[in-house]
Amino acid sequence: MRSISEADWKVYRQLHPILLNRYCQQVLKEIGNIGSENEKSEHERYLAIYQAIQRHDREIELLFNNPRRSSALMQIMTINNRGLFTKEELILFSADIHALFSRF
Repeated sequence: MRSISEADWKVYRQLHPILLNRYCQQVLKEIGNIGSENEKSEHERYLAIYQAIQRHDREIELLFNNPRRSSALMQIMTINNRGLFTKEELILFSADIHALFSRF
């Protein structure tokens, strides 16, 4: 995969911690919902939370771990596919990135 422009790299580096926090908020909300499922036993809820955390750990690795300019484009595309960017954040990227968004 090709590398991104310096300007897009700077935008991504600025948004990276914000996006990670947004993703974690979604995970915590999901875990809260699992934990409040009173029709399940405590053990069933524990197992469901454990499985959710394992699944999200793998996704965090894919989306956010080790951000490098050489891998940023793939991470940006995957983050966009997960719907984590706001419209205001997407506007910050160049036309090149927007062209890739429209292709996938």
